[in-house]
Amino acid sequence: MKLTEYERGLLSGAQGKAKQTAMEIVCRMGELYGAAELLEISRAHLDGCSYTAVWDGGLEFMELLASQGGRVAVPTSLNIASCDGFCGKDFGNPEDFTEKCRRMEAACYQMGCIPSWTCASYQCCNIPAFGECVAFAESNVVNFCNSVFGARTERTGDLVDICCALTGRVPAMGLYLKENRYGTKLYDVRGLTSKRLEDTSGFAALGYLIGATAGNLVPVVDGFGRRITQEELKALSAASAASGPVGLFHVVGTTPEAPDLRTATGGREVKETVTVTDALLEETFRGLSEGGGTAEDVPVDLVVLGCPHLSFGEFCRAMDLLGERRVSGGLRAWFQTSDAVYRLLSRIGMVKKAERAGIKIMRDSCIMNQPMDMWGFRNVVVNSGKMAHYAPGNLNANVYFRDMRTCVETMAAGRLVDQR
Repeated sequence: MKLTEYERGLLSGAQGKAKQTAMEIVCRMGELYGAAELLEISRAHLDGCSYTAVWDGGLEFMELLASQGGRVAVPTSLNIASCDGFCGKDFGNPEDFTEKCRRMEAACYQMGCIPSWTCASYQCCNIPAFGECVAFAESNVVNFCNSVFGARTERTGDLVDICCALTGRVPAMGLYLKENRYGTKLYDVRGLTSKRLEDTSGFAALGYLIGATAGNLVPVVDGFGRRITQEELKALSAASAASGPVGLFHVVGTTPEAPDLRTATGGREVKETVTVTDALLEETFRGLSEGGGTAEDVPVDLVVLGCPHLSFGEFCRAMDLLGERRVSGGLRAWFQTSDAVYRLLSRIGMVKKAERAGIKIMRDSCIMNQPMDMWGFRNVVVNSGKMAHYAPGNLNANVYFRDMRTCVETMAAGRLVDQR
């Protein structure tokens, strides 16, 4: 690869051992992908900061870089931690596990990272501009960054992410290059009339369908008669990045690289077209539920909202739906969000209201990244396409995918209240 004088200095150790190690890895990755040069980045977001994403080997690597004097070269936010740093014991985390999470936090802080600890960094702390070159990890963050902001990142791998942050460089490859960003597979939604799309769960189902069928093509969604909201895009982004390798999608008339279909595709013919019908969307929606049973015979153990982390608006909407009711005594209800959003909610009394209702709030973490064996969950209700994809294996439980209203009604009733 062609390197600048500054980059050659990083590689030779002029900026210290940690940056030299990081640069060696960045350059090796560039060589593997055939990159001609490196690109300068302006910010980063780490997924390798979560202990359960990288385990002991990754923890040792992060601590090594920190001990070698490593400091990030650009503002760098952190994805979720593997335990709630404020009330981890309430969620049953073992002490030795919690201690390793604390060590990971310490290494990240020593290297100058921002203590954001959220899988929705685009909601509060790390928002790139259109065309900005960044190094983001975590599938939904990558997808949202590329698609909704029109910034440029590849799916930066765990531990490679900290190397990019330390050096301020990424290989010129993949979605960093304009020619790879044009839409190549069309999803025609003009015929959709489903009421599923009145809730973000419908967009999660659409995203799941796209991710499962797009393969390595760049999806373009065309035919909505309105602009899609940020929270609808969030649901679509997270689900499409969970069910497949989607790192960029376009929604014609909404996302910045798709003011019209011709711009989204670069004026080229798409390689494939899928006509999304109400029946296909409904089939996908229903397919996101694991396990059988009806509303009358499913004893729900847990309702969990916030994957990705709940926004301020999503949290308030759930509480509005609950009203003055409480969570049923035989059921657990967990809301997941960042500490930044939590503190905003605290200022308007929403945290106290949720706690009085029997809701536990998990800050800066997610049950998908924690040891959940001790709880023995059997039936879990979620409104997240991403969680519906991962939770059956991670929790060893039946997972029921529903809209937010059904999730809240289930919390109050203590059993699955189906409103389909």
